[in-house]
Amino acid sequence: MTGLRKKLRAELAALSREGAKMFTAVCKTKDPKDPSTFFLTLTRYESWYTRARRVVAQLVPDRETDFVSLYEPPRKSGAPLDSLTYGIKHAVLGMSGQSSKVGMYSAQAVVVGALLQQIRIVQSASTRLDDTLANIRGTLQAELFDTEVDAAKELARTGHLRAAGAVAGVVLERHLAEVAARHRVGVKKKNPTIADFNEALKTADVIDVPVWRRVQTLYDVRTLCCHKKHREPRADEVADLLDGVDKLTKTLF
Repeated sequence: MTGLRKKLRAELAALSREGAKMFTAVCKTKDPKDPSTFFLTLTRYESWYTRARRVVAQLVPDRETDFVSLYEPPRKSGAPLDSLTYGIKHAVLGMSGQSSKVGMYSAQAVVVGALLQQIRIVQSASTRLDDTLANIRGTLQAELFDTEVDAAKELARTGHLRAAGAVAGVVLERHLAEVAARHRVGVKKKNPTIADFNEALKTADVIDVPVWRRVQTLYDVRTLCCHKKHREPRADEVADLLDGVDKLTKTLF
């Protein structure tokens, strides 16, 4: 996700810069003899608004209503435009001249304030980016684990107990690695095993002793399945391994 995170941050920064340029242009338009200049500075706004609103909806959905109301404030049908109901949409359409209550300067003031708020909302989206990506990654990872556990269960059903245990072991090891990374728990070994992750997570107080013992039991069954020099694993042992891995991937984060 590192590459995706960098790309999204760059796109958010570009969106903020584009909004800032429009904001600066609007602020510099102060010639009452040529109000059309003011409206021409907003010609790129609709495209920016469409893209920015999509970002806000995805990353800061609780601010989308605010973002939209700055573009078009709520107004009762037939009510005249004034400083409270006038929004950026009306400026884009050049509507200030149609209302005696919204002059050139007041329209500019409304747009300046509203656009600044919208830009700040877009900028705030960057603070939510990591959480959003983590949620996406977690969802995809959970779905992948579910698929692999289902595959392991099918192998066990058809009598391939060792293969089923091996697949379940891979899922457990990867999940423990994810948990360790999420809690910033380091493991010194170059190629850590389930036991290594289990011990590190217990030492860091991420898991308690009962969970640590449960993982150790699952690891023992996985080892039995992966080494033919040991006895054959029993069906009930493999079933317990599959159930245990399935539950841990859904309850240990």
